[in-house]
Amino acid sequence: MVRKYDTLYFEGETGERTILLDPDVAMIRLEIKGGSLTAVGYLSKDSDPQPLSGISAKDYSVNATMSTGIHTIECSGLYSVVTTYQGNSEVVFKTIV
Repeated sequence: MVRKYDTLYFEGETGERTILLDPDVAMIRLEIKGGSLTAVGYLSKDSDPQPLSGISAKDYSVNATMSTGIHTIECSGLYSVVTTYQGNSEVVFKTIV
C-alpha cells in the first residue's frame, strides 16, 4: 500500500534532501524524470552509511546512483535515506508499506 506520495525535487531544484522513514516502511519508489540521483541509507541518526538494494536485481553500493526512470529501494529497518540530485526535472517519491 502506498502511504505517502510527494515531490522530492521540483523542476529546477538540486541539492540534498533527507527522507525520514517510519518503521513500517518497506520500500520507497523514486521516479526520476531527468538527471541523476544518489541515495545513501542510514540505520540511525548517527550510523555509518548502509548499502542499498533494489528490485529487479539492481543492487546498489553504499552510494546508489540512479538515472532517469523508476527505481524501487528496499528500506526495511532504515531510519533515513539521504538523496543528492543533479538535474533540472522533477523527482517524485512514494513510500510503500
